[in-house]
Amino acid sequence: RILKINMKKLLLAVILLTASTASADFNKTSWEFISEILPAKGQASGYVSFDIPSEAFQNLDSNLSDLRIVSNEVEVPFVLETEREKDLLSDVSAKVFNISSVQGQSTSFIMDIGKTWVSHNRITIETSSENFKRDVKIEGSDDQKTWGTLNQNGQIFDYTRREGSYINSKWMGVEYPQATFRYLRVTIFDRGEPALKISRATIQNRLQSPAKEVSYSPTIESNENPGEKTTDLILDIGTSGTPHSRGELTPPINAQEESNSFSRAIVVSESTDKKSWNVLGNGYIFSISTPEFTGKNLNFSYPESRKRYLKISVLNRDDQPIKFSGMNLYGVVRKVLFKFESGKNYFVYIGNPKARMGEYDISAVSQYLSAENVGNVTVGKPIKNPNFVPTLPPLSERSPYLLPSFLVLVVIILALVLVKLFIKKSNDKR
Repeated sequence: RILKINMKKLLLAVILLTASTASADFNKTSWEFISEILPAKGQASGYVSFDIPSEAFQNLDSNLSDLRIVSNEVEVPFVLETEREKDLLSDVSAKVFNISSVQGQSTSFIMDIGKTWVSHNRITIETSSENFKRDVKIEGSDDQKTWGTLNQNGQIFDYTRREGSYINSKWMGVEYPQATFRYLRVTIFDRGEPALKISRATIQNRLQSPAKEVSYSPTIESNENPGEKTTDLILDIGTSGTPHSRGELTPPINAQEESNSFSRAIVVSESTDKKSWNVLGNGYIFSISTPEFTGKNLNFSYPESRKRYLKISVLNRDDQPIKFSGMNLYGVVRKVLFKFESGKNYFVYIGNPKARMGEYDISAVSQYLSAENVGNVTVGKPIKNPNFVPTLPPLSERSPYLLPSFLVLVVIILALVLVKLFIKKSNDKR
């Protein structure tokens, strides 16, 4: 009986020592940072939204689960939204004919939509040719007699590297102002280069609404890597958690001069510590100014990253390194939508690693709201929550040797109890 009672007490003590703290409902003492929501003067009640400040991401979990909107210490339902580019691209049926080339000068063809008053504003060219840059001119006509210029400065390019790691980056679309011409005449200027092998061309109507972006200006550390023949640009955004997915290099001084023209592939990688790097993708940059061709592309995109460090490896091959003067990174804006009531004060709480993602009915309602019916509010910069109380880790973590010591004590006590029982039984037999 004594043994059973002791065992129950010991088991209960072990459970109390090893149990982890359970998560609780919203409590303002559990959130490290707070921001005030600032409505416009005379803001009417209804659905409103705000952009999450870039300063907040360093204190938020990567999936933004530790964000809450609160009014009068009561949680307010909300939904997180990511700004997306709205890009509706529809093909316009057209026939391609009269593909012809003047050796070393240009390649041209005509496209017939078949009728007028069909709206279009873009053409996409398909070719099996690789590694080229070309100027393109687009003209429109209704009778093939009188032609009007739609875009005189279009550009297409392709960069393909098959040795080593395969790299392919290209841009084959040429846009022009909205038009309804029945015929398009496309002229690709070869200027001494071999004619492109045109396999197909498509006329399209593009309705585009670009995503709202926020820009960042990271610090740049430039390192030459002679072994790999690369210039490694190490970008430091300053904190982890900030979403980014696009970059734009600032060209070096005098890059417009012919002697400073360049044409190179790049590899984009991410890291949390500048030691271990994960490749995100590749791209192609160039800046060329010659009598035959003038153009540049210093933009590159990659899958969205939240890492603090980004590495842009410029593949120099046997050329001299390029010294870029700067770079900007861009990320799409994250928005928060909730129902606002005039006369109430609202606050954003962030920074609680134990928080789970909030689940509210508004996530299903928001898809039926049009932008015209959603107001805008702003948010102040995050500040330390004066009510925040740091949560102490479990006793077993604060005193890592306590549990092993306790278990040793338990074993000793059990051994003494068993010895005592053994001696008692031995005496009873006598």
